[in-house]
Amino acid sequence: MCCIKRKVYNMMVIFTGFFIGLILSLWFNNFGIFIVNGVGLLILFFCQRGISKRTAWTISAILLVLSFVVVVVYFGQIAEIGIPYSTLGNDDYNFELIALPKLLSSGKLTLSSIKHMYIERGNTSRGFILILVWMDYISRPFGGYHTLMIRMFNMYLWLSVGVLAVKYMLRHGYGDDKQCRYVLYAITLFPNSVFISAHCYRDTIVAFIMFLLVFMWDGLVYATADRNKRIQCSEMYSTADSLGNSIVYNSRVKTSTITRYSITVILSLPLVYYCYYIRAESIFINLANVVVCVLVNSKKDISVKKLGWGILVTIGVIMIFNQLDFMSKFTGKVELYTAFRKETTKGGLSNYIFATPLLPFGIVLRLLWAMVCPFPGNLINISTVFDSVAAFFSILISIGVIWQIMNYGLAFEGAKDKDKVFFLYLMNLVIVSVTTFTFRHFLMMYPYLMILIARGRISTSKEKAMKQKLLILTVLFGLAIIYIMF
Repeated sequence: MCCIKRKVYNMMVIFTGFFIGLILSLWFNNFGIFIVNGVGLLILFFCQRGISKRTAWTISAILLVLSFVVVVVYFGQIAEIGIPYSTLGNDDYNFELIALPKLLSSGKLTLSSIKHMYIERGNTSRGFILILVWMDYISRPFGGYHTLMIRMFNMYLWLSVGVLAVKYMLRHGYGDDKQCRYVLYAITLFPNSVFISAHCYRDTIVAFIMFLLVFMWDGLVYATADRNKRIQCSEMYSTADSLGNSIVYNSRVKTSTITRYSITVILSLPLVYYCYYIRAESIFINLANVVVCVLVNSKKDISVKKLGWGILVTIGVIMIFNQLDFMSKFTGKVELYTAFRKETTKGGLSNYIFATPLLPFGIVLRLLWAMVCPFPGNLINISTVFDSVAAFFSILISIGVIWQIMNYGLAFEGAKDKDKVFFLYLMNLVIVSVTTFTFRHFLMMYPYLMILIARGRISTSKEKAMKQKLLILTVLFGLAIIYIMF
């Protein structure tokens, strides 16, 4: 009976997605939107299988909110600048209006056929442009490509990240279903992530693939741990529920550890490979994420032996990267983005931070600055909040960052175990801080940050949490006065 009810709850999300796709298709007179919407809905369906009734209701409600945001951003930008893009010449504009037509004219539909092809304004994002091409081809009989397709697809993927984060929390016993839904709200409705996903950007797809890989490898390691953990993993929200692969992740299936790892590697390689062609730098992060998942199994699980193995693996990876000239490319990226940031932030605190040599103090300044980015300075213009869609979301993003800063106390409480979530967050924070420092790339670390905050919220008394927030709020108020004065 419980199984039947759970299937009904799963179907509720499907009905909501179909309803949204149908309404948008009729509104824009393009049935292709419904088709692509169904693809995103299918991914969400596989990720959310096995969730509770309340979580299913929550997912459906959030899906309606995210769809509304997509439509508001679309029409708002058309009203402001005449096209549904943030600015002329930005990535979203270049991807859809320049790179997509170029690749369509070539008639090539596979990654192998475009690996060495020059694509104007999309040469470093071939995998993403190819996704847009596929959307164009499957929608041609039903109305053709529309920019809402990739935006809705992004929203489904970001919602899937939130659902997988809930299952990660439940898998490791971090609170009950009600407490874990806090992560779902925090990730999927965080203003910066919602605004980014409402555009034709590749960052949401990259963030989804990265977190999916972490979820898979964490499930593998957790399922092959001691017997009690295996049973807990099997009975709760195991990776098998999400990926339909009970042979690998269900501990009750008698499969050797080597077989489990082999199948997971086979599943992971296409994801890592394709993610590389969406954003080349992702290969560094994906490999590092997998290493962390394998070496750090659970809370306080960093033994001397594992630390030694970690050092050896790190040295080995560095040597391989050095032989393949990856290290020089990485340092080149750091220098390139540093020069770009110095050029685009002339004057002010940002320029001082990026002008400081990376070692020994520059990296510390960048980490601190990254923890408060996108900087919420736009709050001083709160009187203009309803002047335009851009102004509204700018203020909303600033409010979201203030919320993030006020919850760092809880995040530090949640990081006391120094487990894999802590290391994954810290590693992604460091990588983004020393390289791109682009506000869109912070998507990669949001799932881990929100899990840390949720864990701290569970383990910290309300009185202590309130004192922490009041202290942070007081410091923020003082810094705001200094910012306005100087």
